[in-house]
Amino acid sequence: MVVLCTAICASAFRTVPARFRNTATRAFLFGKSDKGDAAPKSGGGMFGGMGNMMENMKKAQEMMKHAEQLKNQMSQEVFTGKDPSGLATATFDGMGKPLGVKVSDELVAKGAESISRATTQAVLDAHTKATEAMQKRLQGAFPGM
Repeated sequence: MVVLCTAICASAFRTVPARFRNTATRAFLFGKSDKGDAAPKSGGGMFGGMGNMMENMKKAQEMMKHAEQLKNQMSQEVFTGKDPSGLATATFDGMGKPLGVKVSDELVAKGAESISRATTQAVLDAHTKATEAMQKRLQGAFPGM
């Protein structure tokens, strides 16, 4: 099967006159100019759009730099969440990392089940606040995403 494919490809290549083989390859890889020969700087072909790719790379680097600054800003912010009774408090940074949980003496007196329920609600509240703030910042920084 491989031998047959190789033979067919080789015979097809031989049908193209030698003077067009090199030009066809260059046109495929680099695009054609108005004169018919290779034009690596203009559009078309596999390498013809290198200028656009370099611009896109610069834009991507700028976006990465901006994202890093945003990450640093958000990691400095602190978000606090509370349970509905206000007896448990949880704190998170802007990146969603938990910083701490505080439980009042009054809540401790109510028992383990109450502590568990209240701390869970406080953690969810703080995490939601941090996540929403991050989403708003990202939408403001990168509006098309």
